Amino acid sequence: MTKNFIYNIILFVDKLFIKIQYFLLVINTKKNKRYSLFNIGWGVLIQSIFYLNLINKNEKKIVILDYQKINTEIQNFTKKCKIKKVYSIFSIFRKDFSQYPIKYEKKLNQFCNKLFNGKFINIVDLVYSRNNNFYFNKILSKYIKEKISKKIIFFHSLKSLNDQNYFKKDKKFFYPNKNVVNNIKNNFGLSVNEIKNSINICIRKRNQNFKNNDRTNYLRDGKIENFKVIIDKLLKEYNYKIFITGDIDEVNINHKNLFCYKNFKKKISKNNYQLTIQTLANFHIMNSGGANQVMKFNNGKFLYIDCWPPINQTPNSIILYKNIFDKKNKKFVDCLNYLKMYEKDCLNQKIRNFEESKKISLKYFEAENYDITYNNKRQILESLDEFIKFISNNEKLNFKNISYKKLSNFYQKILIENKCLISAGNLR
Repeated sequence: MTKNFIYNIILFVDKLFIKIQYFLLVINTKKNKRYSLFNIGWGVLIQSIFYLNLINKNEKKIVILDYQKINTEIQNFTKKCKIKKVYSIFSIFRKDFSQYPIKYEKKLNQFCNKLFNGKFINIVDLVYSRNNNFYFNKILSKYIKEKISKKIIFFHSLKSLNDQNYFKKDKKFFYPNKNVVNNIKNNFGLSVNEIKNSINICIRKRNQNFKNNDRTNYLRDGKIENFKVIIDKLLKEYNYKIFITGDIDEVNINHKNLFCYKNFKKKISKNNYQLTIQTLANFHIMNSGGANQVMKFNNGKFLYIDCWPPINQTPNSIILYKNIFDKKNKKFVDCLNYLKMYEKDCLNQKIRNFEESKKISLKYFEAENYDITYNNKRQILESLDEFIKFISNNEKLNFKNISYKKLSNFYQKILIENKCLISAGNLR
């Protein structure tokens, strides 16, 4: 009871402070540039910047709440977009809004949405339909429109392919501005081209100290030891420069071609370091999650390990999904059979609309009836060999994997069209 009373007092003070900031923002921002976006993850902000650019080519200002997970340096890597944070009164103690329990965070977001409504345009209202289960038509690529025209039920699986299908070969949406580019040589001791031809290893590890209550969040985390297997082989057998980004600042491996934030922290902020590498590098090894949005919009080539869920694919990628074990029957289920089960559930659904699409995809995302485990060394090295062939100029990778015969023609075609290879490491 006492704790709730204290949080209510803090929330009351914060609301007053937010109102002051709101009026200052209204005064100092032109009406046609005002956008707001609350209660978001990093990936949602990245997507919103891109979608907003499709809708409005002019300069705009996006107002968000102060969370450390949001890297506002992104405004230096995109055109005509400024990110403005609204702060808690307790920022004077270097605290952000993440100090609130979830129920108070919800109250805070409801308050902000109501306060900013009218003077600011909520980006969600531009991007999603009223029931928030489907993108507006104007931000769907021609590719996805064609795919879902007769198979709407698969939308929540296919939407992961939407954004990259706006791009032509080698085109990047996120790219460092002139000031960042001019400082790269001084900050990194490397040229822009050297970073472009490097490999960015982005490690997702959100639950280092505790398990997040959101199972889908936990399932997308990777295992640091698995990335070390990849780093060791790359350093021993190849001459790529390797950068570590994501939730891990460093790994305990010393090599002239391995770089972590600690190598540059005296010259550059962590946020700037992360985005410089992630927007410039053409090759990426990572888990799935919000961090991959920046790279996906930049037409990179990917190797996903410890990846989840198998119902989502990414263009220009080799994908090694996590291992799936049926709890009831205590047996291994390969990812292609898991995808087949998802497809069967979709096709058996009598009402095939976007709401049902969302419901079925969430079922296969959460995988409550399955134990989901990390990849093993054999799987990782097998997928790494495929990735090296993929990014090499001397070798061609056959994307018409014989294992795809387990899938319907619909999914076989999608995987091949998008140069998406489900790694042989997935199969026993």
